[in-house]
Amino acid sequence: MSTQYLCPQSSFAQYHTDMEQRHSEYVEYYRARLQRYEGNVLYPHSAAAEKAIFDAISGCQTLEDFEQIDAQQQLTLRCAIALVRDKYTAESQLYLELQETVRAQPGLQILANLDGSPPATSAELTTMVNDIETQHQLKIAEDETLISSFWGDFKIMEDIEEDEMASIPPQWQSQAQESIAKELAHGAKSFSEVTLVEARKFFPNYQPNWDDLSEPRHRRKVPLPDEVFAARITNHKKYVGWE
Repeated sequence: MSTQYLCPQSSFAQYHTDMEQRHSEYVEYYRARLQRYEGNVLYPHSAAAEKAIFDAISGCQTLEDFEQIDAQQQLTLRCAIALVRDKYTAESQLYLELQETVRAQPGLQILANLDGSPPATSAELTTMVNDIETQHQLKIAEDETLISSFWGDFKIMEDIEEDEMASIPPQWQSQAQESIAKELAHGAKSFSEVTLVEARKFFPNYQPNWDDLSEPRHRRKVPLPDEVFAARITNHKKYVGWE
């Protein structure tokens, strides 16, 4: 039985060739990342950060040199922060244009944190973003509780209005009034024992404010003339027993 040994010089040459190939592949990888954002007006910070990391790796002779530069200049972290900045800049600007003031808040807070106390690691960045998003998702849900109830009750409010305005023979009027009273009692009971109870499990101090429905972020979701919209708000407060 014979054993073949690889010449040390051949082994080193192969290793050197493999590392050069890996380095070339990484250069192309970072080139592709740069091209993804380059020239995109929504990603100016990402484009700049990706160019910096691409220039760094393409200017290095070895991956080991690049790893040292990356660690010293935090190029990878800067790319992650840049992407977060671009995402939430675009998102918050859109929400503010739509006057979605509540939905704009998480992005604005994230951007403020990046400006004031940027995270030192990618893990800190992820934690910061997730914590703020979770915190504000509850505020968004609280803000949209009433508009959801308002829309959900829309059909029954129209039915009650039709019954109240209907021309009913005298012998059926008491029965019609009794039916309307039952619907109103059901609406008040459902709102107080279900809607408010469920909302206050997450928002202990929740109090519905029908004036908020006239804010642009809610009003634009209700495609009705102003006088009809105002009448429906009055109807809804009556239906849920909040007059």
